[in-house]
Order: sequence, then structure tokens, then C-alpha cells
Amino acid sequence: MPNGSNHPRSAIDVEAELAYWMRALPECDFHDGEPFSRYVKSFKFAYDAFVQHQGRPLDELWVALEERYKTRMPEGDRLPWPSMKHLLQAVWNKLDASPPGNATPAGSRRSPETNDRPSRASGAVVFGIGPGSTQEYRDT
Repeated sequence: MPNGSNHPRSAIDVEAELAYWMRALPECDFHDGEPFSRYVKSFKFAYDAFVQHQGRPLDELWVALEERYKTRMPEGDRLPWPSMKHLLQAVWNKLDASPPGNATPAGSRRSPETNDRPSRASGAVVFGIGPGSTQEYRDT
């Protein structure tokens, strides 16, 4: 399958993913104590990048993703690049896991419960993430 797992993704329930990271973030090495809201746009960027590039190893994408992050993400919204690299790796690991939701985030100091992944909330918005989706992480 394109992303190395049995679960290719063309759309992601970003609301559920953000709920997961809201709980998991305090245990991640890249978390610097900032409130979760400081990370939301970067997580959305990471999900967008995953869907655009699934099937390609993250190691091949660092230069392009860094350039894209620095040019498309307003400076005040950006995390330091070393932190963003860890966040990208954590998202990639989580989405590449088979089955989804059983992965420990990269940089995690402890494992979240296997059943800690939120179920889809009633009314959750699911949207495709792809080449034309830069607005998603700029406007929220």
C-alpha cells in the first residue's frame, strides 16, 4: 500500500486526530510546555504533508517540507524546525502504524493507551487533505 501500511489514507478525521494529540502531546519529547493551541497549525501541516506524500519515506522529504513550512506557515505560527521535525515524525509514525491508532507517537515518553485514540465524534468534520489545502492550517 502507498504509505507502508494496509491503510492508505485520502482523508483524515483531523478533529479526532487533534483530540488524540491534545492528550498525547504532554508526553512527547518535542513538547516545550506551550499550550496545545500553539501546535494545532503545525499538526494540520503535518497531516496535509502525509496525505500529499504518503508512500515516500520522510527522510526523502525533509528539505522540501522545511522549505514549505517556512514559506507557507506564518512566522509567528511556526514551531522551531527541530521541534517540527519531531512532530512530523510522530504524525508519520502514527498514520503509518497498522492498525491505525495503535502506534506510540515518536518522541513519546510513555505509551498512550491502545484504546486512547478517540472515536469519531458525532458531527466530526472529515476532509481530504491534499495539494490545495494550505488554507486549513493558516485559518484555524
